[in-house]
Amino acid sequence: KNVLQQHVYKKNHNKMKKNIMKKIMCLLVFACSLSFNSIQAQEKEGFRFDAMIMYGLGFGVADNSNETDYNFRTQEFNAVFNFDFGKLFGFGTGLGFSRLSGNGFNSSGDFFHSRTSLRIPVLLTMIHPVTEHFEFYANGGFFWEHISNDEFQYLNTTIEDLYEGSSIGAQFQIGLFINLPDHLDWGESRLGIIVGAQVSGEYDSLLNTQDLGDIYTTSVVYSYRFN
Repeated sequence: KNVLQQHVYKKNHNKMKKNIMKKIMCLLVFACSLSFNSIQAQEKEGFRFDAMIMYGLGFGVADNSNETDYNFRTQEFNAVFNFDFGKLFGFGTGLGFSRLSGNGFNSSGDFFHSRTSLRIPVLLTMIHPVTEHFEFYANGGFFWEHISNDEFQYLNTTIEDLYEGSSIGAQFQIGLFINLPDHLDWGESRLGIIVGAQVSGEYDSLLNTQDLGDIYTTSVVYSYRFN
């Protein structure tokens, strides 16, 4: 009975992930059409370029096909370069690093799992002034992720690189920026906080398939705008 319930849960969870991916894709297509109209309608204001540094903390669930699921914590550091091509929408990409860690158990015993990954996002972004000093920020899109180090530490042994390779995931983030005062003389600098959700791709080992679904993060952001 437990095996059947777990199978039904896995099936429903995978279906939910596919639906999330489809919804993100639909939102991106819709936003792209709006941004195209924005480009056509805008006056010749020139393109804006933003450099953003983000540091975030979060948590998630390691979803396993043939082993027990377990929770983990994650740290992220991202450098994102945003190109505003309209009054509202833009395109963002960059480079990110993430580290997850968590305790769990499987058929080999109790373990401590740590993983370091490299990430390259491709995002559709939105920056909209709310007041003179505050701006609303959002992004959504996909990312390519590659495992650079994977380690399971058991009581008497350590297994490295059980999971390897690359995958494609999806993300969505929203937040609020505040413009720093002019007297600080930092140019067009902003500080912000954003919250987000991620859906990771799958990684295969010899006996198990793992994906990192339901990842939620909170990040602090420093942004500098070049006009």
